[in-house]
Amino acid sequence: MVGIRSQLEGEEGAFAAAVIVGDRVGVSRDSTQALRDSNLAHLLAISGLRMGLATALLFGASRLILALLPIPARRWRIKAIAAGIALAGAFAYLVLSGMSIATQRAFIMVAVALIAIMLNRPPITLWALTVAALLILTLRPESLTHVGFQMSFAATAAIIAGFEWARQRGWSSWAQDGGIGKRIFAYVIALAATSLLAGLATAPFAAFHFNRAANYGLIANLAAVPIMGFWVAPSALIAGALAPIGLEGWALAVMGKGIATIMSVARFIAGLDGAIRPIAATAPLVLTLITFGGLGVSLGRTWMRWIGVALVSAGLATWMIVDIRPALLVAPDGRLMGVRTDKGRVVDHPRAESYVASQWLIKDGDLANQEQAAQRIGLDRGYSGGKAQLENGWLVMNVIKRNPDIARLSDLCKEKTVLIVPHIRNEIDGPCIFLFGDGLKAAGALAFMPEGEGVKITTAAQMAGRRFWTGYQPGGARSRP
Repeated sequence: MVGIRSQLEGEEGAFAAAVIVGDRVGVSRDSTQALRDSNLAHLLAISGLRMGLATALLFGASRLILALLPIPARRWRIKAIAAGIALAGAFAYLVLSGMSIATQRAFIMVAVALIAIMLNRPPITLWALTVAALLILTLRPESLTHVGFQMSFAATAAIIAGFEWARQRGWSSWAQDGGIGKRIFAYVIALAATSLLAGLATAPFAAFHFNRAANYGLIANLAAVPIMGFWVAPSALIAGALAPIGLEGWALAVMGKGIATIMSVARFIAGLDGAIRPIAATAPLVLTLITFGGLGVSLGRTWMRWIGVALVSAGLATWMIVDIRPALLVAPDGRLMGVRTDKGRVVDHPRAESYVASQWLIKDGDLANQEQAAQRIGLDRGYSGGKAQLENGWLVMNVIKRNPDIARLSDLCKEKTVLIVPHIRNEIDGPCIFLFGDGLKAAGALAFMPEGEGVKITTAAQMAGRRFWTGYQPGGARSRP
């Protein structure tokens, strides 16, 4: 990693280290954000695309060399031998990159395809994808909840199903029967179709987990993926082959030029107006409906595909109609309050708990930063803390003063009022809901939703569930009519 950066400095060296060995430490925040906003962040990860490109190049080069040798070409199954060489190379790449979970997943998917070639079976089929998924879930069942697993298999399933649909209609044979111009045109169409299918399949998962969608991701991928496949990846493979004899410098330099071109594409696309569309958080049921619907469309036949379309439509409709965003949020120990308004969420401090505030705004599908959110109208700065009123009349007050006046607190403790006081150990008398001291600390963050004439309070501890290592847990959600 250090050797790569010493020969290829700056942004290109950091990108190269991420591509070759999976080290993203040197990639700047601005570069990462530009890649995310242009839907090119997947180029940084050693995932299915990177592993596939590396093994495809190694497979093709090995097969070409063996085909040029008379004896192997006549007597050996050079295709199977090339697949074995590529499999060994993929394993070496896995070890070199640090064997992260994402890279292990990519290796298993590639290994299934290469073993299928060695057994003279079709390498890229839905059955092969199913085997890869079962192997990964057997070895790492927790992968099912990881966004990387979800997005990579969704994209792969959509691409395989889409091209299988095209093959059944004879479109692939049409492309193979023409001249060079026809083949180039078919490649461009295939690249566009691949990016479109992968983008459509992964968009719900990206929107659910990251609360944003890259509107021009298809354009960015059409421009950047060929650069990665025909420029950056081959240069990286050559650099790796030449590294043991110290001649990798020129290959890394060529690779750096390709990386600079990709970053130019990323920044241009990310800088366009409307490049990013914020998306509000939704319930897990929505993603479940879309996932099973997508599986029905990709794997099913006729009637099952129509059921899949119905499930996807139901999921998208629920996403648009149902709003699960809490009316009011309070950070742990009451250090920050945020209330939802028609103009967006308002927070009671421009800097405190900055990470928490950023997550609130992201989950709301709000592009504003904390300082902008603090300038909005809709939340009062009351007695040493925030004060907000819910739509059904309930008042939530946050008193973060270290030595609050007990008499003053008693006056504030009225009907239809929630009083949050972190720095007090004893409960005060009054008709309000009083959250304080160790119980408040154990509860963690708080979410408030009006329910008829009452208010529902959901705690972070309640959402996490009771565990034997967490000690005391408060009662969780509380409601008072």
